[in-house]
Amino acid sequence: MFPVFPVISYSRFVQRPRLNPPNLPPPSSVITKASLVQFTITAVIGLSLRVLYLRQISSDIFTRNLIIDAKFYDEWALGLLRGAWNSKEVFHQDPLYAYFLAGCYAIFGHEPSMVRFVQALLDVGTLGLLYVLGSMLFNARTGVIAALLAALYGPMVYYC
Repeated sequence: MFPVFPVISYSRFVQRPRLNPPNLPPPSSVITKASLVQFTITAVIGLSLRVLYLRQISSDIFTRNLIIDAKFYDEWALGLLRGAWNSKEVFHQDPLYAYFLAGCYAIFGHEPSMVRFVQALLDVGTLGLLYVLGSMLFNARTGVIAALLAALYGPMVYYC
């Protein structure tokens, strides 16, 4: 026989703190024209760095010849475009990126360099989100600084 332990509810003994969302001001009340100009300059710097990086790696052998994960996702996206989207197998890797690639290939053709450019644009969108978040939580200057740091952050440029 196994001993039977009484079930005790600890919820009546423990006071849990209530997590109320902070009262954040709307972005329009925090973001000024001057900070918007500063962010635009930051976004241009970020996009320029990413385009320069993409230009530099365009002649690299690993950029022209896809290997490992890049090849796997490329073949998966091409299969999706051929109509093999209803698989009975379990996904070995996350499927969203394959669908993203298939969408880019449907628009631009089988051109991995265009996919990298679209990813660079999305990365600049991340800078915009950082700017808005920093502006709402702190002030517009903090938003610009956060976006600038992210624009210059090497791994973010490398993985764009």
